[in-house]
Amino acid sequence: MRGRVSSYELSKILQISVSHAQWWLKNYPAIREVKREKVRRQRIFYGVTMIGFLMALKRPKVRRNFRVVFTRFLETITAEGQEEQAIKDNLLEALKSDEVAERYKEYYLAVSEAMDKLTNIYDLDDDTVINLATHLATLKEPDKMRLIFKDLYPKVLAIQRIVDLYRQAAINFGKIVSGEM
Repeated sequence: MRGRVSSYELSKILQISVSHAQWWLKNYPAIREVKREKVRRQRIFYGVTMIGFLMALKRPKVRRNFRVVFTRFLETITAEGQEEQAIKDNLLEALKSDEVAERYKEYYLAVSEAMDKLTNIYDLDDDTVINLATHLATLKEPDKMRLIFKDLYPKVLAIQRIVDLYRQAAINFGKIVSGEM
């Protein structure tokens, strides 16, 4: 709710010792360091990661104040380069619209709910797990996966099916965005 926070500020908010707050901020995976400031000592500020933001979105208070919380979250993200800064500025400007903010909240709520299903892969059907894992492998090592698909596509029907499913998903996504579907 507050955006970035130091261990001292968190200790006052939660009424715990600074060392406990500091330990929690350093060791909780949904929180990351966002800024260092030189005061008398060095002050370190922490903020939530995207996964931390999606987890926080489950709280009614965060959902009610989505625009403010999301804007504070965006302000903790450092844009690298002019293009990323332009995207960030555009998003901050677009969030001033009630309609955009509400639709963005709905988008992130859907992503948050879908993320819950990923905590136990045995709750998902095998095809979904394989598709997600393939997608993650492609994101992690795109060149390697591209070469694998390129070599196997003409020879293996199962790979042809996977590639064709990705193509169809991209076409369907394009149709959804353009309003044809």
